[in-house]
Amino acid sequence: MLFSLIALFLALKECSPKVGWRLGLLYGFLLYSISLSWLWEIFPGVSIVLWIMLALFTGVFGGVFAWVQSQQKDLKLLAPGAAACWTALEYYRSEWFQMRFPWITPGTSQGPLWLHSVLGVYGVSFLMVLLSII
Repeated sequence: MLFSLIALFLALKECSPKVGWRLGLLYGFLLYSISLSWLWEIFPGVSIVLWIMLALFTGVFGGVFAWVQSQQKDLKLLAPGAAACWTALEYYRSEWFQMRFPWITPGTSQGPLWLHSVLGVYGVSFLMVLLSII
């Protein structure tokens, strides 16, 4: 997942918020439809709705990131802000969103690490996104 995040941030470099929204949506749809392709075997048709719902979160992130990037050129502030935004959306999707869908996050994609006991899953996600931008 780290390499796909790097590819996402390279694609989002210097794009408009509208294009960022679309790229984030495309990234999310591809990420979830490939990672959760087995859902098609259980819920054909309905799984597409689930993939789109999950992709909306990465679409929001892509639009917000592109907008902030157009306003803030300083990487020292952009990278931690983007990592915080990603982690906040991930936390909302996993804990507060009605479906509570914690699957396919950067923090869980690495498997059990010693960092999980120190930073937690969301801390590892924050770190992975931060490293992907830098």
